[in-house]
Amino acid sequence: MPPSRSGSSVRSCPGPATCHPKSLLETVRMTNLFVGNLASNRTPDELRTLFQTYGSVEAVEIMTDPQTRYSRGFAVVGMTNDLEAKKAIAHLNGAVLWGKPIRVEES
Repeated sequence: MPPSRSGSSVRSCPGPATCHPKSLLETVRMTNLFVGNLASNRTPDELRTLFQTYGSVEAVEIMTDPQTRYSRGFAVVGMTNDLEAKKAIAHLNGAVLWGKPIRVEES
């Protein structure tokens, strides 16, 4: 296919059901939430259950020290819906969980 004047090539679509202007991955934007001041013995499953109260959770990662593998006291929670993430921030930021006030904010 010849390039257009801008230098990019034009893509042809075999049919309307198979051609989308953007892929699904390009249209879904995950909102990452920083969760700080966690008790050291928390698990990803506990955080997933907590955040699923507010919406769909795509990923949970508790940061650990590479040498000792102990929790560093914070995590990143990926939520698929921006409004649900904002609701989780509003309800959980400053909440006392597992004996400590946690910090939740968009990262």
